Amino acid sequence: MGVMNLTPNSFSDGNCLSTDAAIQERFQHLFNNQVEAVDLGFESTAPMNASLSLEQELERVHSFLDLDLSLLLKFKIISIDTYRLQVVETILLALLKQNFSGRLLWNDISGQLDGEALLLLQKYSNLDYVFCHNLSNSRETGSAHMTYKSNGPLDLKAYFLKALDHFKTIDSDRVWFDPCFGFSKDQGQNIELLKELPHLIASFGDSRPWVVGLSRKSFMRSFIEEIDGNLTREELLSYSEYFHILAISHFRNVSNPLYFRVHNPLVVTVSDKFLHLF
Repeated sequence: MGVMNLTPNSFSDGNCLSTDAAIQERFQHLFNNQVEAVDLGFESTAPMNASLSLEQELERVHSFLDLDLSLLLKFKIISIDTYRLQVVETILLALLKQNFSGRLLWNDISGQLDGEALLLLQKYSNLDYVFCHNLSNSRETGSAHMTYKSNGPLDLKAYFLKALDHFKTIDSDRVWFDPCFGFSKDQGQNIELLKELPHLIASFGDSRPWVVGLSRKSFMRSFIEEIDGNLTREELLSYSEYFHILAISHFRNVSNPLYFRVHNPLVVTVSDKFLHLF
């Protein structure tokens, strides 16, 4: 799953896709590197950034939809990274008008079990949904996730079992799970999650897809900072990808479909080639 941050203030690559030419180049790069899903984000949900209003997010969406999207339509899955139903439906309807024949995916970082997602999934049979681990208390506070953390060990099994019950009327392969590394978690909880996630996935005994988003996460960069605290931000982002390559190999025995949410798709390719050596 290739990340496309169509924002001016993303913590990792904000404003890199501010022109039509840059967007088309990114589409082509992801497609050439066998990316199956593209994840479109119009608002940065990093805790240091202020939230957008619905009107501001839709303004960015409409500017994007006015572009030539012929390359985008080649991907098997188009994921919409937002916590707002109105944004999802706006993009969904626009893509259907352009005869997109793949799957559409609502990547909802809010962690809310309300009626909005359920209603939209019932309305559109070609829409799948990512339910994320985020302990914030509403959709609008989703980006303030670091304010909402559990003090003890994470109980993600109970968290996702509750979601299973909520979405019991929807086919299981349409409701994906994402443990959301970095969301509502401290350093130790992220490390523990990384170690235990393959076992958690297997414990459900089903074939539902999972999203694993480790790319450029701050808890991974902290490992590099412990070695050299004088590196620049750009150097930390770059070196953290070495750790990312190794982390992906940790999931080699997982049988469920896994979608690694990455900024650089070569990370997955390198990890895969590394695994085939052994």
